[in-house]
Amino acid sequence: MDPRARMAVAILSAVLAGAVAFLPAAAATRAAGLSMTAQVLLGGNTRLGNWAAIVIDLVNDGPAVTGEVHLTGGSQGRTRYAVPVELPTGSNKRVSLYAQPSPFRSTFDIALVTGDGTEIATDSLKVINHDAFSPLVAVVAERPQGLVPGVRAAANANPQAAAATVVTLTPADLPDRVEGWGPLDRLVWQDVSLAELSSAQLDALRGWIAGGGRLVLLGGTSGAATFNALPDELLPFRPTETVDMAPEDLAALAGKLPDVARTLPSLAGTLVRGHPLARSGDAVTAASQEFGRGSVTLIGFDPATTWLATSAAGAVLWRVALPSVGASQPTNPGNLADDSQLVQALSFLPSLDLPPIDLLVLLVVLYTVLIGPLNYLVLKRLDRREFAWVTMPCLVLVFSVASYGLGLSLHGTDTIVNELSIVRGSAGTDVGRAQVYFGVFSPSRRAFDVSIGGPALVTSPLSEFQQTASQAGLDVVQGDQPRVRGLEVSVADLRAFRGELAVASPRIDADLHLQGSSVTGSVTNRSDRLLERPAVVIGSNVVRLDDLAPGASAQVELSVGGSALGIALSDELFGQSGTASATTRSASVRRAMIDQLTQGSSKFGTGLPDGDLPVFVAWSSEPIVPVTIGSERPQQVADTMYLVTLPLSATGNVVLVDPLIGHQIVDSTATWASDDGTGLSLGDGSMTLAYHAIPLGGDLRATKLVLAMVEAGNQVIPVPAPVPLPPVQGGGAGSGSGSGATDTPPPVPVPNPAPGKPGLGQGVPSIELFDRTSSTWVGFATLNLGQSATIAHPERFVDRNGALLVRFSYADPQRQGQQTYFNLAVSIEGVVE
Repeated sequence: MDPRARMAVAILSAVLAGAVAFLPAAAATRAAGLSMTAQVLLGGNTRLGNWAAIVIDLVNDGPAVTGEVHLTGGSQGRTRYAVPVELPTGSNKRVSLYAQPSPFRSTFDIALVTGDGTEIATDSLKVINHDAFSPLVAVVAERPQGLVPGVRAAANANPQAAAATVVTLTPADLPDRVEGWGPLDRLVWQDVSLAELSSAQLDALRGWIAGGGRLVLLGGTSGAATFNALPDELLPFRPTETVDMAPEDLAALAGKLPDVARTLPSLAGTLVRGHPLARSGDAVTAASQEFGRGSVTLIGFDPATTWLATSAAGAVLWRVALPSVGASQPTNPGNLADDSQLVQALSFLPSLDLPPIDLLVLLVVLYTVLIGPLNYLVLKRLDRREFAWVTMPCLVLVFSVASYGLGLSLHGTDTIVNELSIVRGSAGTDVGRAQVYFGVFSPSRRAFDVSIGGPALVTSPLSEFQQTASQAGLDVVQGDQPRVRGLEVSVADLRAFRGELAVASPRIDADLHLQGSSVTGSVTNRSDRLLERPAVVIGSNVVRLDDLAPGASAQVELSVGGSALGIALSDELFGQSGTASATTRSASVRRAMIDQLTQGSSKFGTGLPDGDLPVFVAWSSEPIVPVTIGSERPQQVADTMYLVTLPLSATGNVVLVDPLIGHQIVDSTATWASDDGTGLSLGDGSMTLAYHAIPLGGDLRATKLVLAMVEAGNQVIPVPAPVPLPPVQGGGAGSGSGSGATDTPPPVPVPNPAPGKPGLGQGVPSIELFDRTSSTWVGFATLNLGQSATIAHPERFVDRNGALLVRFSYADPQRQGQQTYFNLAVSIEGVVE
């Protein structure tokens, strides 16, 4: 062999040997007699901006260990989370740690560290990160394989929306704290007893639903005992019997059934709350209810039954239970995808109090007297007037020091903690969930040890407003009294961080009724705190109330109408920006908080397809959790916003319009289909939308249905008065099941709108309505922008829950690949019985 080749081989062998020798040091390490096993709950699935729950099992058969479990790789890869541990010899402990994933890493690095900083055990955990628009659906079932295909198809019905991830879990995979449920959007549960959940897990489940989660409970082989552990408030009906559900009863929910349809055994009961989806005789076999900003759907029969799961009716059933999300909609309304305005609002600090005027006058008088006549008279008496060039600078220095001392005495070096909180709750209960933002301001460069007076999970903001804050991570110690160690704050700088925790929300009792298009009733403050500037909001409709003292009530009268592009909700609540009533520090902070949640629009984004329930909005200047900085008592200011979802009942004649009617894309065969919250966008092909009214507390008998084509962002029925719109003769009607996937008519050209009409691109789509009496699609004449029409026989298209299926089809041969942008305003009149 060539000497040079032999030399190269020798060098390579040495390098490989060194690498092999290094490998054990790079792998997970363990001290003698100590074992550490960790796992990320929810099957390792995490979401950016949400908390991931990690459980660590520690067994120590060696010497006693006192230290901390450290996790790095969270947030932006620089934040470290820690939890203290005590491991005496022979101990076997499980500790929980919560962390926020980093967008730049797919691992969490865990280490057990002793008091002197020595790592005696390490591990690395892989995680699967999801963004705020990618749904995560979990299935907990005895036989999940029969459910997953239907769940996946329903969650991914809209091809323009982010692909949903469907995972199978066990009760042990679910966290004990509600914050750890954040990555989860929907949960399907069948044939696994809910009694397997601990009390902490059940509380977390309840809080997750109230914050915007969707729970779907399915009947199966285990009977009603599966749901015994759930409180009544989470069940639209308590199953009390098993009935044989005839195919014709199922057709009301799933549309046209296959010829092989058979009777299904189903759990049944009496409807207590929400709205029914299916009945068998007088008993309810499927129903859904809103709870807070989330929902619970209970279907008493098994959707995995072979003849149902393999038919188009099964697909319709799943789309009712788990409608897909829009392409631009966050999956869970409780999750924030951005917090930049909240972080910026932390910099709105209170001005320092001016010195007392008598002290200022005394200081000026003394200065004038000393540096002027008194200085002259003393030097003259001493016959040393030439010393004035020495005495005058000395007097200036003395008074400068005195002025500085006065400033110190008036807290000129105070550390200021600004706290902004958003507390979400539900009427009739004091259980709430808080998102808290902290800003620490220091007039000098310092490092602080910050203690939080409540079991908050603390981390960095989603988006840092100040560049200095984004360059350093946090060192967070978790526990009942969490701490942020060594928080570095520059000169005259503000450092921000955030936390989440379960808190007591003010209990609000509400008795609101919809009659016609007006909401009347009352709200009562059952808490022990004063609620400032309260208001009731339904979509973009606002009624402001006087401050509510503990035990006080206020009457609510509100006319509900469609929304239009116009005044931002923050302007409705605080007046137009720039007016005197909107320029105080507190008003500026609160406006920013509203603008963050509404993105500057005229309404809160609920993420729910069933319309907007009333929301009670109120404020407090009391902090949710106290903050201490070492031995200091910082100056603390706070603004807390309470968002409490209120129930709304309907009786007699009602008029349902936006925001009492929500909508959601449930199917699409188009090249592009999306709903960005202000308008619909459609490319060549078709998309199907489900329009659904809020829960009405009874059956709706529709007497009038009006459709209007309006500008994007507008839901107001235009004038002049609508005219009857007959069905198109011949084409358009189909024999489909209602899913819109098997009977889409071929695209046909549509006329352009009149010149100068904005918002519709190159044309308008054709419209079809699903006839529930014959399970067919019925086509109608085209509506141009600004036109409205009354639909004959509305009871054929609107079911007793206020649900309507509309299919839009669009094609423009002149401009292939272009989309049309539009909105359809819907008005349903009827009688609630």
